[in-house]
Amino acid sequence: MAALVVQSRFAGLKIEDDDYPPTSENQKSKKSKTATTKKSEPVKKAKINNNKTQQNATKKKKPKQNAGSSNQWELWKQKDAELVDGNFESELQQAILLSKLDYEEKKDVYKQMKKEADIEKKVMEQNSRASNKKQKKKTIMSLDQFNDMMNAGEDIAKFDNEECNDVDEVKVSLKDTEFFERVKDDTRNELIKEQINDRVRHRQSLSDDIITRVQFIDTIEKKDKEIELLRQEITSLKQELLTVKCRNKKLCNILGQGEMKDKAEVLVEVERLRAVQTELTAEIAVLHTDLEKERSKNTQDPRSKDKKHHTKKKNIRFDVSSEALLAKESSAGTG
Repeated sequence: MAALVVQSRFAGLKIEDDDYPPTSENQKSKKSKTATTKKSEPVKKAKINNNKTQQNATKKKKPKQNAGSSNQWELWKQKDAELVDGNFESELQQAILLSKLDYEEKKDVYKQMKKEADIEKKVMEQNSRASNKKQKKKTIMSLDQFNDMMNAGEDIAKFDNEECNDVDEVKVSLKDTEFFERVKDDTRNELIKEQINDRVRHRQSLSDDIITRVQFIDTIEKKDKEIELLRQEITSLKQELLTVKCRNKKLCNILGQGEMKDKAEVLVEVERLRAVQTELTAEIAVLHTDLEKERSKNTQDPRSKDKKHHTKKKNIRFDVSSEALLAKESSAGTG
């Protein structure tokens, strides 16, 4: 592919460092500025007008510059991608070429190692078979042993033939002129494989993202349902708590009223008993005074006491006789 000639993206940056002193152009610009300051005022006014016109022109040119910068950015991106792909392709081609050269150089060593491993494996198998047969205590050569010996001779012949074939392959590879073309084809195939693998990985990542999103949505829905159930339980528990509080308040009021009634009844009973106590104490006091009076009278004249006893007896007799007469009259009236 033809290389694209594009302006560098770092061309617009200014160099501000002590290692890069100002150039002669900057000095000339400073001198020109000092010379222009000495000119007259009308020249300055003309310059101001020219600057205004230039600013208006630059304002009109800005959208065009923005469009050009976007196109330039796309070109930079394209160039970077081409450089990266080209470097990767060249490095891959070099790696394949080096690996093939290494294999061609050490082909004999690899094949010799493979042969030695195969021979060791077969020797181990033969030894294991021989040990198994010795355990069975057979002294006569069996058909298997004879076949193994024949196979060992055939293997040695095969190895010799393979060595000859390897020598022929080396000679052919020296005469091979399409080696570099095959390397290029291998690099292209590897690049195609890498692109296919990248696409497959990208699709797998997208599918994994979709699956994870669906799983997250399912888990979120489950959590939302659990939250709703917990909220309903909380509301029901709050209602039960309110009902229990109301019942407790009512019970407290009832108990308080009962206690107040009991206290009021007790106080009333106490007041009544106190009134009775006061009455009894008053009666006792009166009786005590009467008793004292009677005692004082008895101590003064015992004769008057005897007269009183006689009068009481007469009255009792009169009462008994009058009751007997009344009983007779009542019986006569009924008869």
